Amino acid sequence: MHTVRIREGGVTLDAHTSKGDVSKKLPVFYNPAMALNRDVCVLLLRCLGKKGLSAADILAGTGVRSLRLTAELPKGTLRHLVVNDANPLFPTQFGNALKQNKLPTTGIDIHNQDANLLLEQSEGFDYIDIDPFGSPNPFIDAATRHLARDGILALTATDTAALAGTSPAACRRKYWAQPLRNHLMHEVSLRILARKAQLVAAQYEKALTPIFCHATLHYTRLYLRCEKSKEAVDDVLQHHKWLAFDRKTHAIALRDTNAAEKDEIIAGPLWAGPLWDTALARKMALLARSANNGRSNGIMENGRGKGIMEETCRLLETIAGEAQVDVPGFYDLHEYASMKKRDSKGLDDVMHAIKKSGYRAARTHFTQCGIRTDAPMLILKKIL
Repeated sequence: MHTVRIREGGVTLDAHTSKGDVSKKLPVFYNPAMALNRDVCVLLLRCLGKKGLSAADILAGTGVRSLRLTAELPKGTLRHLVVNDANPLFPTQFGNALKQNKLPTTGIDIHNQDANLLLEQSEGFDYIDIDPFGSPNPFIDAATRHLARDGILALTATDTAALAGTSPAACRRKYWAQPLRNHLMHEVSLRILARKAQLVAAQYEKALTPIFCHATLHYTRLYLRCEKSKEAVDDVLQHHKWLAFDRKTHAIALRDTNAAEKDEIIAGPLWAGPLWDTALARKMALLARSANNGRSNGIMENGRGKGIMEETCRLLETIAGEAQVDVPGFYDLHEYASMKKRDSKGLDDVMHAIKKSGYRAARTHFTQCGIRTDAPMLILKKIL
């Protein structure tokens, strides 16, 4: 563990780095693998175009997310920013980082306390970011109660063992759902996490609807918009279903119960509605690409140092296409071919054939071999 000067997006900071396994027992450190997470966060808030937001970064770590929001969001986007971490050194370190980057301190409150206690003492926020080590579960209740109308709740979950099916008992305890351990596991993870947050918020007559999400490396990330309405809550709850996967045919179906037919495995209950706001996803992809000048190192100069990564651009462009095919689940061509003991067909050829048959098809960011389509299994089977 050593301290180095890091440059990410439009800011620099002095932070710990780790070359070994990540652990909550280590000092607060900078994780370069999460730079994409923060790229997406900045782009989403820019594309929403809201002004005068009250925001809270309740588990700030190094504080790099809040530094980037302060530096890279258009003037007037943030009215009030609360930055908090339990590390007793955090207030001094973050204050120094603000000075180092010559960022304004007006409207920024720096705290060093329990995250839930911080939320309980607040009047509410338009944007709450929960990016913990492990599960966001312990913070969802307080966050939803203090999330304003039309506010955005951002959740990161790194406890993939539970959500992605390695530890199904842990998923049932923490998320009240049965996970799935196959190529669909990361999408199922996001849908299970969305339902858990929705159930917690429903107690307070708040409806949380996903507007953007992604599963990247070791974590899942979900953004939900809040609507204060009994009717909206009832509508959200109607979209809680069970997902059935046929191990023999790879067909995917939604069910109202967990009764499995022959050869099926069942996951859920989970959110079965859209995972993305299609217009927002397209806008984010366009902004990311326009911000990136295509240099070989994948980093653009935006007036405040390094900016959006090429990796982020590719992810958002894939999601922009994927969001237009609003059906739960996708088909993995490699897994299907392996099950049939035959060579896999080319993804582009299969997509072309699906579209020629009159159905929608798009790549999925969850896997390089996946196609999201509204074509029925009978049509897809003929094509494959």
